Amino acid sequence: MHVINDEFSYVKLWAASNNLQLNCGTSHEIMFWLHRLRRKSEQRAPPRTDIERVDKLTILGVVVNSSLTATDHVSSLLASCSSLLWASRVTAS
Repeated sequence: MHVINDEFSYVKLWAASNNLQLNCGTSHEIMFWLHRLRRKSEQRAPPRTDIERVDKLTILGVVVNSSLTATDHVSSLLASCSSLLWASRVTAS
């Protein structure tokens, strides 16, 4: 847990030294886990109060989930393609 707080403090310090301001309202935290290697007794670090923790995140159009699988991204692409095909059929009729 101390590593998370230290890393977050470093990011805030880096932003301030580069004349930037970290917007905690739009920032998200994602933790990556290899589920097959994770033991049941192992606990995740408690979430920060100022940054929301999420299980999946869209980064530059790519959906990344906490287990680093492509299922969420592929599902998103298929849903997008399906709606575009439906729209093209409706406008063509």
